[in-house]
Amino acid sequence: MSALMAAKNITGPTTAFEGQARFFKTCFHNDFNRENMLDGLGLDFLGSTTLYKPWPAVGPAHSHIHATIQLVSSHDLGPDDVDRAQSSGRPCRIQSLCEGAEGGTR
Repeated sequence: MSALMAAKNITGPTTAFEGQARFFKTCFHNDFNRENMLDGLGLDFLGSTTLYKPWPAVGPAHSHIHATIQLVSSHDLGPDDVDRAQSSGRPCRIQSLCEGAEGGTR
């Protein structure tokens, strides 16, 4: 997909990593070593060590998604069977998963 987009001069955002609600701020709290991240860039190809996510969500949410699917399947639940859903956890995880770095509900 990337190659096809590049062939048509389609570009993406130039600040996906920097900025208030971007990757470095939300995942590393701006505490990262750029030199270590760039070390071996273009030389080391680690695609075989990549894990594929079964759902388009951040990694910490996957166990919750999996548990929900198991509950729904094992109890034959449908949308009309659910009155409300409640989540709890560490405040920093709730903020990053539900509110984002800048606050506000997703």
